[in-house]
Order: sequence, then structure tokens, then C-alpha cells
Amino acid sequence: MTQEEEIKFLRQRVAELEQYSVAAQKVIVNREAKFKGIIDNFRLGLLEVEPSGVIIRANQAFCEMSGYSCEELFGKDGGDLLLDEQEKERMKERNASRIEGEEDVYELRVLNKNRETRYWLVSAAPLLGDEGDIQGSIGIHWDITHLKEMEFELTEAKRIAEDSSKAKAMFLANMSHEIRTPLNGIVGMAEQLAQSQLDADQRYFTDIMRSASSTLLSIINDVLDISKIESGKFSIETISFNLNENIRRTLSIFEEKAKLSDISLDIDLMDDRGIMHLGDPHRLSQVLFNIVGNAIKFTHTGYVRVTSKLERGENDVCWVSFSIEDTGVGMDMSYLAKVFEAFSQEDSSITRKFGGSGLGLSIARSIIQIMGGTIQIESEKGKGTRVDIRIPMRISNDKTKQEIVEMTDLHKSLKGLRVLAVEDNELNRMVLQVILKKCEVMVSIAHNGQEAIDLIQEKEFDIVLMDVQMPILDGLEATKFIREDLHYSIPIIGLSANAMREEMEICKQAGMNDYLVKPYSERALVEVMKKWSLEEKIPEAIQEEFSNEKELDLSMLKQYVGNDVNVLKEVVGGYLEHLPPQLNRLELALVGADVLALRHELHQLKASMEIIGVRPEGLSFAGISNELKTEGLSPLAKAAIDTVIVKGKEAIVGLRKLVG
Repeated sequence: MTQEEEIKFLRQRVAELEQYSVAAQKVIVNREAKFKGIIDNFRLGLLEVEPSGVIIRANQAFCEMSGYSCEELFGKDGGDLLLDEQEKERMKERNASRIEGEEDVYELRVLNKNRETRYWLVSAAPLLGDEGDIQGSIGIHWDITHLKEMEFELTEAKRIAEDSSKAKAMFLANMSHEIRTPLNGIVGMAEQLAQSQLDADQRYFTDIMRSASSTLLSIINDVLDISKIESGKFSIETISFNLNENIRRTLSIFEEKAKLSDISLDIDLMDDRGIMHLGDPHRLSQVLFNIVGNAIKFTHTGYVRVTSKLERGENDVCWVSFSIEDTGVGMDMSYLAKVFEAFSQEDSSITRKFGGSGLGLSIARSIIQIMGGTIQIESEKGKGTRVDIRIPMRISNDKTKQEIVEMTDLHKSLKGLRVLAVEDNELNRMVLQVILKKCEVMVSIAHNGQEAIDLIQEKEFDIVLMDVQMPILDGLEATKFIREDLHYSIPIIGLSANAMREEMEICKQAGMNDYLVKPYSERALVEVMKKWSLEEKIPEAIQEEFSNEKELDLSMLKQYVGNDVNVLKEVVGGYLEHLPPQLNRLELALVGADVLALRHELHQLKASMEIIGVRPEGLSFAGISNELKTEGLSPLAKAAIDTVIVKGKEAIVGLRKLVG
């Protein structure tokens, strides 16, 4: 190739490169314009700053967001213009991390030119030079003030709702106390009156009074139960009981009512062959009471039929099925969809004609679901209703025969006992005195906590019946003084019209050994007195082992047990019966990552575990529950639950050592 040809070739190549360069620049310009268009269309503020925080570039959207012009922003420290002192310190940390090449997304509270508070969502990254060196940072800003305001409104609404819920709970507790206190006197006196010599008319009137007070108490309990369910504080027990006996006892309440209504109450129970089951007999009775009660209430002619079946599962698990059929008024299909809603009635005439609070089915379904069961309802207007229930239970190894102590024997077992009854309500004092007179005990009366303290220092007593809410000095303060200042271990039984579970825990923490909810029955009062009035003391060997057991912190349990060896064995036996299956359920829920089951089982275990000194590590029981609510089964929650399981199993070993 000649020199002229080489020059010509080179000129052609230069021309081609110039054309390519122009085209490349055009592409770059177009891409920059497209990128700018996207940023502008989405109203995203673009900002570039030096490592020191000095602004070197801002787009129009950022200017509009901040209220400053580009000229006012250029060369100024963004922190000085837009941030308060707290945010400035945070921004220094972020800029330092940007120099290290880190990217992040964060929320930023800023003050615009008019000094109005705004909130921006910032996506920031290192600002790179042509050679890849870090020359500062670049951020895309999105104004989320409207979203933050909504968030603040929701937070405030949540706070108001929580305050309202607390106020509702306090109102229910107070109303429960105010209603139960006089109701205790009515129920107690009616019970004593029914045991006296009455003619036919007097017995009829007394039965009506007892039935009416029982209905009123049932309504109060329903309202409290629905409140507990809503707050997640509703608890299910696991104890050994005879299923058929429990069902018969519950349904026997309706036999007389069915006869009066001229309907047939047919009961066909399973063949349980004397098997004992593990579950909550009281809550099961509550379910059957509500559903069978509804069936009888809404049936005028025909029958109400209750059948039960037992299906064996694997190991000691079984399924108990109930079917409740009636030929009553039935329900429309449109109403069936909301039949389980609280306070729900098909129409206002139902309430006027049949009465009721509309809580029964809602509570029954909640109890069944907490037990792990199901409930289904089929109904047709004018033809009747069928309710099918299926509940899982476990087979118990306990003996089927349970000794029933007659009231006369119970009365005799307390003869000569020295009792201090502390009660400010005159009617309730009368009820106590009538019952205690039958037991032939020696009774002293105190009208408030201060009088009780004075009497305890003057005389010796075997047991104290302590009302909780009293003037001058209430039962809680009096109990704390007796335990902490006088150092007396005398059994104290709390008597309160407050049926909330928190009240029971507060009473036990104050030092009370046991707790009765007003209105209580004569049998309940006598049985709890017998339970805590035994004179047998814990042998020194057991006391020493109690104190030296390193695997357990039993200080709280000892406070509850007192010096009664029989009670000690009973309580420890209860723990050894219930803790292993509860821990197994907790472990299975953890393996299956079942958050709802974990929360339920932890709620059931919390009180029992804390009484024997078992506490999780890393989080409290409440902390685990909150973590499960917000973060699910996080590593933190899982680790804490693991410690509960491990410590719980160690506690079981320690308890077995105590009882040999």
C-alpha cells in the first residue's frame, strides 16, 4: 500500500470513528434523558454530595421537595440546610459508610425551607468517578410524608384502641365485682334456705330464686369469658376426668327444664368402659351447657337428642364427637353465616321472646378451637338444628373411681378449727357465719385488713378467709404485711368478686395460698378450708431436699404449699402429670414452626414454669410472645423457646427427685 493509500484509509477510519462517537454520545444522551425522565416522572429527588456533605448536584424534583432552588443548594452542606442535630449525627455515620462503599435504604426526617417537618425514603450509594474511585455519595429521595402521617394516625388509633380495651377490661372487672358481691349473698342465702325445712310453695320460690341467680351469674361469666378470649388470656386446663360422668352431670341440669317444656331429652353416650380422659371438663361442660341450652330454649315440641362417640387415634390420642339435634325453630341460611358472632341474635324478637346475651355460641366455638377441635352447624327454618362437635383428647392412666366426700364428713373434718373471717360486706359476713357454724369452727370476724392484722397478733388462727377489696386496708396489703412483716405462714384464702385470671395471680403473688371467686358454693368453701387446714408438717428430710435442690428455684412454690406435705405431693404430682405432655406439644410446635400453637402452649406454660423457677433465656415469656407476633419464629424466639424446653425437662427430673 502506498503512502497516499494509507493516508486515505486512515482518514476513512477517523471519519467512521467520529460517526461512531457521535452515535455513542447520542445514545448516552438519550439514556441520560430517559433516566432523568423516569426520575422526574416519579417525582424522585436526585442529590449528589461530596464526602464532606457539600451538595454538588440536585435535580428539580429535589429542589421542589426541599423548597430550595438549585442555586441555594449548590455548594452548601445538606445537613446544615435540611437536618436537625439528631439527624445530622446519623447522616455523618451514613456518609462514613458510603466512603467504605456501602449502599443502604433508610428513612430521613428533614426540615424544608419553610421549616416544616417532612419524611423522605432515601436509597443511597457511593458516587463513583470515571476511574471507579469514590468521590462522595448519590441518593434518590422519595417524599413519604403522607405515608408517615398515616402511620402516625394508625399508631395513635392503635393506642386509643388499646386504652379502650384496657378501660373495657377494667370496667368488666369492676362491674363483675360490684355485681358478684351482692350476688354472693343472694346465692349463699338461697343455698342455705334450700337446706332448711320448707313447705311446697316456699321451696318453689326458693328454686326460682336460685335459678334466677344462676342465670345472672352465667351471663356475667359469659361477658368475662368473651373479654378474656378477645385479649388472648383465656386458658384451658389439662386434668384427668371421667368424660361420661362429666357429660351426664352437665346435661342433668336440663332434665327438669325439658319436662316443663314437654319435649324429650334423649341422651346416647359413648361406651367409654370407665376410661379417664385428659382435658378441661369445666370448659367442655361450658360448651355443652351453651349448645344444649340453646337447643332446649328454641324447641317447643319434639325432642333434643345428644349423642357422643369415641374414635381412637394413635398412641393415647382420641377424638370425642358430639351431635346435638333438635326439632326447634331453626335458622335461616342467611343467618348461619354470622351465627358465631358475639351478641348475635337472628332478630330482636329472639331476645325479647327467649332472652340470652347472644354470647353462648361465640364462646363455645372459641373454646372448641382453643382445644384444637371443630364445630359445624346445619339448620333449616321451622325444622330444627344440628350441631356437630369434634374435640381431640388424650387417654389418662388415672383410676376411674374417685372418692366423693359428703358434706357432713367435710363439716366434721373442720370441727374445732380457729378461723379468722375478714369481710367488709355485711351480707357476705352472714353467709360465711352460717356456713362456718355448720362446721363447728371457732370464728373471729374482721371488717377490714387492719382489723385482721390486729387480731392475728392477739390470737392464734389455723386459717384466714380474706376478702380482697376492703376499705382502710385491703386484703392484698394485709396479706403482704402478714407475710413480709409478721413472717406468719398461716394459710390465707382470698375471697374476691373479681373473676379475672390476673386477679388470681396478683393474690398469689401477695402471698395468698388459694383463691375463691364470689359467689362460691358451700362445698367449694369447705373443701378449700380442708385443703389448707391439715396439721401435718413437711418432714425435715424433705425440707432439706427442698432447699438444696439446685436444679429448681422453688421459693414461690414453697410460698404456695406452706408446710403441708400432702399438698406438696399433690402439687408436684400435678406438675409431673401435666408438664411432660405440655412440653411435648411445645416441642412439636417448635419443630413444625407453628407460631399460633407456640403462642398458645407458651401461654399455658408460663405461670406453671415461673412458679418452679423456669424462665427462658434471651427473652421473657412476654418477649417471646411479642416476637412471635411481630417477627414470627425468628432465631431469637427459637433460641428462647429451646431454653424453655431444656429447662422444663430438667425441672421434671428435679421434681421427681423431690417425691422419690
